[in-house]
Amino acid sequence: MIWARGLSPRPLLGEGALEVLESRAFLEPLAIKKQKAMKKILTTICALMGIGSAVLAEVKLPKFFSDNMVLQQQTECNIWGTAEAGKTVAVKTSWDNKTYKVKTADNGSFEIKVVTPEAGGPYDITFDDGTKHTLRNVLIGEVWICSGQSN
Repeated sequence: MIWARGLSPRPLLGEGALEVLESRAFLEPLAIKKQKAMKKILTTICALMGIGSAVLAEVKLPKFFSDNMVLQQQTECNIWGTAEAGKTVAVKTSWDNKTYKVKTADNGSFEIKVVTPEAGGPYDITFDDGTKHTLRNVLIGEVWICSGQSN
């Protein structure tokens, strides 16, 4: 017998009601509704994941490749990052209006060398894999990395 919670000790359902609740005839429509609801939820999650992966497919660069950076003058400068695997990434530098192209590896990584001019700027570097991403105010000059210890 199923009892109601609370102060009154009266049964919520009679003795035969429990058998009806446990019967497959009552539970099957409920199970089918749950399955349909679960399919809708899974379909929605899969669709959102597909949209999310499309958004994540754009060119990603390490944090030090950013607006207001300085590149070493008169050299071949390595630039790398990630994009969707198998895509071609076009890198256009505004100091010579040259477009460099590279195909991403199976893991989505790419690396390219761009030739830098004499000191100057500001310049732009545009990455395009179908979605453009531009680094602005890029200066060209001397880059020194110093480290040490104060005694």
